[in-house]
Amino acid sequence: MSYEGFRLGRRSDDLDAVRAFRLLSVVHGHDVSLPVAAALLDLPADRTENALERLVDAQLLESRDSVRYHMHDLLRLFASEQAEQEEPEAERSAALERALTCYAATAQRAVTLLDPLRPWPRHPVEGPAVPLSGQDEAESWLKDELPNLLAAVAQAAEPAQPEAIARLGLRLARALQWFLFPRAHAQDLQTVNELAVETARRLGDPESEAWGLDGLSAAYWLQHSYDEVRTTLESALEIWRELDHREGELRTACNLADALCELGLYEEAITVQERQLALAREAGDLPAEVIGLGNLGRAHRGLGRPEDALTCFKESLEYARRTGNIHHEGFALYEIGITYMEQGRFPEGRAHMDQALPVWKRPGTYESWRGHTWSGLFPACMTLHIGPGPR
Repeated sequence: MSYEGFRLGRRSDDLDAVRAFRLLSVVHGHDVSLPVAAALLDLPADRTENALERLVDAQLLESRDSVRYHMHDLLRLFASEQAEQEEPEAERSAALERALTCYAATAQRAVTLLDPLRPWPRHPVEGPAVPLSGQDEAESWLKDELPNLLAAVAQAAEPAQPEAIARLGLRLARALQWFLFPRAHAQDLQTVNELAVETARRLGDPESEAWGLDGLSAAYWLQHSYDEVRTTLESALEIWRELDHREGELRTACNLADALCELGLYEEAITVQERQLALAREAGDLPAEVIGLGNLGRAHRGLGRPEDALTCFKESLEYARRTGNIHHEGFALYEIGITYMEQGRFPEGRAHMDQALPVWKRPGTYESWRGHTWSGLFPACMTLHIGPGPR
């Protein structure tokens, strides 16, 4: 299309369409959905759809389904130039903030639906969100929007962005943690948390920095870089203790004990984990105890104390069932099974593995942890010690 074609699109008497053409360039990303566009333009959905469809008719936007809209790179460049000339900087910034609010609020809602036992959101984002009615819709929205969400985090982290936009990027990065980690998106997880740490430091926000470091450690864990996991978590733990932030210390200490187990530093892991469990019991935080007992059990098993390990794993299993935490019920069953097998108690080990198996077979459920173990120790034990046999 020629430059005159652009001009023809701009001379439309549809002021909503003209404004939409300019402001769509404000948000980075591959495409935009109708709800996000409505938030961006601060217009009702029907008016927004009419404006976007006018742009499609003028060949200034592409849409296959009237739900998602894509602007060609050359057109985006032209629209950006027009936005800078015609839209005040305050309006461009406000439009970006509205779009990022929609992304962050919806992402928080989505991860809450996917993992209702996790205490989400810690810092709720108030604003228009895409309606999601259940886990399937939440999963689909996050998968469809992921390239745009990653682009939004990167855009919000740009040093020139206002603080309000930077903080929306921090909230979005934090929400994405529990979509990216269970699905083993290591590089994306590393990128968003590196950006979060940089942004938090620029804003002088140690709490957000510590959450970013904790998230960054998860990316290193997926890459089996346990020395980096340890270093990152120790930095986060130092911040939490300076802030006297018990929730953060609980989570990070638990992760650190896990990393120390992976490094074979079992005595150190026990020291860290026992403090975490003391804090969890003091706070009445049963979910934190579930995870902490699992880590403590692994450390005891690593030191050749299978009975102590089984005591921890069985207590973790009891608490997981009491709280309805199916993920860590699966972890506990798995660890009990491995411990029995290492003792030569193969029928008992198999019985617990058979109970854990359905958890790891569920699509999209903790693929990171499953990938860490499923292709290795779990099937090896099942095959070498038990054999295929009837179920």
